[in-house]
Amino acid sequence: EVKEKYYKESNVLIIDISNLLYLLQDNDEMMKRLTESVQYNIFSIPPQKILDTSTLTIKEKKKKLETKSQNAEAITLIEKLENMPYGKEDNSDKIYEKLCTDIINYLFKSDFTRMKEQHTTEDQMFRMDLICGIKDTSEFWNILIKHYNTRFVVFEFKNYEEKINQNLIYITEKYLYHATLRNVAIIISRKGFSSNAHKAANGILTENGKLIIDLCDEDIISMLRMKADEEDASDYMLDKLEKWLISISK
Repeated sequence: EVKEKYYKESNVLIIDISNLLYLLQDNDEMMKRLTESVQYNIFSIPPQKILDTSTLTIKEKKKKLETKSQNAEAITLIEKLENMPYGKEDNSDKIYEKLCTDIINYLFKSDFTRMKEQHTTEDQMFRMDLICGIKDTSEFWNILIKHYNTRFVVFEFKNYEEKINQNLIYITEKYLYHATLRNVAIIISRKGFSSNAHKAANGILTENGKLIIDLCDEDIISMLRMKADEEDASDYMLDKLEKWLISISK
């Protein structure tokens, strides 16, 4: 590990005694000279191949290409979000829903067991923009599973020019059921919650134990930049959740 680290960081290839023993296995004269030069018993040391720098180089190149591709995808998603018109004109609301789904897929695909778009309940009463089964891959998702008794998260996407009002919070609450392990919703909108919407979300949490999280353009862009920098975007969600929880009174 140390050799690999030095090569990656400084392009220095370290060759130690085990590597020399490997190189000289078929050269009796050189092996004799090595044995005479060293002041300790080398016969108990297992010969070892030199670090394969060609493989490392290929891995590094692949990683750089993946990072470059990831950065490009994040930049594209940010640009699309920033240039997205508000409202429903020219199907902007549907385009926004698709964009948000792409963003969630980019940020959290490895954290989900499944993703289902435009999910309608069996009784046809409710249609959710996106519902995802979650894994405990990070502290944020682990908290949702263990402390909010949920295995699924509902995502709602609202391309409103104004802040979300409390009515949407109460509508979203109806999608959530303890018995179906669906106790958390995340509403993604352009401007976030109004003060009344925040109060409604607080009340639903303290009275019914259902969690409705608010994300706006600013939050989404911050998480996309984190992901591009190879950071875990769920850490941003964890920080946001913790700040919210400690702010709630009885």
